[in-house]
This record gives sequence, structure tokens and C-alpha cells, in this order.
Amino acid sequence: MSLEYENIRSAVDSLLQVNSTLKRKKKTVAIQQKEVFVSIINVLEQSQIRSNLMFTELKLDLSSYDEMYLQIIDSLLLLSFGKGGYELISFYLYDRNNPDGSNNTLVDEEGNDVKLDTAHDLWELIQKVKSE
Repeated sequence: MSLEYENIRSAVDSLLQVNSTLKRKKKTVAIQQKEVFVSIINVLEQSQIRSNLMFTELKLDLSSYDEMYLQIIDSLLLLSFGKGGYELISFYLYDRNNPDGSNNTLVDEEGNDVKLDTAHDLWELIQKVKSE
């Protein structure tokens, strides 16, 4: 057990005047998948922002260099999430924000705006679409 868990256990023991045991709850596969997905999407988004800033600020266009890697990543996303999931991810990464700073909204079949502000929102939407 790590020092952090030992400190927590000692604090609980002294506060409650008991001898306690701490067990670490293992993350479910679904939670692990969500964490990995969110991490990947956030890194892709940061990469896109970096590329745009390099072009805007330094007039350095790395798109031909990045294109090959992005094609590989796009293909893996398509393979993993299917066409519907891939289209949602592509919208989130490439079409959600306009160069002028304005945002495009995603609208569902009933005409309601769909919240898509974070990679967590994207994950939840993909899971919802996948279950329908």
C-alpha cells in the first residue's frame, strides 16, 4: 500500500477511533475506455490547435507533414467507432470551432442543440448513438 493510502487510513483511524482497512476500487473497463478516449481526443485537439497557431503566428504550414499521421489516426477511429462515431469525432475535432472563434452547433433529429463542449461530452454522445 502506498504512503498516500497509509496516510488516509491513519487519518480515518484517528478520526473515527477504529482500525480500518482501505481497498482500492478497480476501474471498470468502461471507465478505463472513457479515460483513454478522452485523453486521445484532448491530445488530438491540442495538436490541431498547435498546428493552427504555427500557421497563424509563424506562417509555418505543417499540414503535409501531419497529414499522413492524421490519416492513420482517422482510419483507426473509423475502425473503432464506426461511421457514426467517426463523424461525431471529426465534427468535434475539425468542424466544431471556426477560425474566427465562433462555434458550430450540432443538432439532433428533433432540432435540439446537442451539448458538445468537452471530450467527455463527445464520449457520452458516441455511447448514446451506439446504443440506439
